[in-house]
Amino acid sequence: MNALRIATPIGILLLIWGAISCFGPWYTSPVTLKTNSVIKLVCLIIAAAFGFVAHRAYGKTDLQRRSWLIWSLGLTMYALGQSVLAYYQILRNVPIVYPSAADFFFFAFYLFCLPAAVMFCVRAFRSGLPLGRGWKFWWPAVVVLAAFLLSVSSTLVPMFEASTPWLETFFNATYTIGGFSLLAPCVVMIRVGLKFRGGSVLKVWLPISLGFTCVLLSDILFFYLTQYKLGWAERCVDFLYIAGYIAVARGSLFQLQVMK
Repeated sequence: MNALRIATPIGILLLIWGAISCFGPWYTSPVTLKTNSVIKLVCLIIAAAFGFVAHRAYGKTDLQRRSWLIWSLGLTMYALGQSVLAYYQILRNVPIVYPSAADFFFFAFYLFCLPAAVMFCVRAFRSGLPLGRGWKFWWPAVVVLAAFLLSVSSTLVPMFEASTPWLETFFNATYTIGGFSLLAPCVVMIRVGLKFRGGSVLKVWLPISLGFTCVLLSDILFFYLTQYKLGWAERCVDFLYIAGYIAVARGSLFQLQVMK
């Protein structure tokens, strides 16, 4: 498909645009704000849409079919959350209040995508392929969760100590915990892909994992931005979201490419 062939150069161009717009002198321009909002929303819609395509391509009894359905529903929640932000940024042209209705959709995203990512891992674990058993299979997830525990003093503790409303504290903590938790099974799938270099698994899960790493970093940085009024962080947050959504969309497109 032509769309698949041009996906990589388009993604690179969008990344370049994101870097220029976020770190250049046009960052505060209304055109820049609206363009970046559209890019984020379109990338999430693409990721969800092609996830549903992957779901339909599997047999009705295949665990992958169920996993892709739940995964795509989660990405749909994320796209709905971003559409709320886009409404304020594009149509109303007003600052976004945090927390907002969008955050309830972002929270629902983790409720869908986290179990779906675990289901992907479980299917690989039970596939009978030489991927190792027990610790040998799950160790990447343990490493990520250990990194989370080591980062608690600089992430969760400041969030709970901050004098913010309880709902804002809840979402700040949820995004950090959910981000690390989702990244854990994603890196397990990267290891599965590395065991079969040149295969499709790595092409799908490497960009997805990189994307969610960017989202996690941007969520953590967003807390420091709002709590400590770090002006420079706002540009980084926006760029990390753009880069993350582009990477997740690219992973979904790779899945479609594999199934073609």
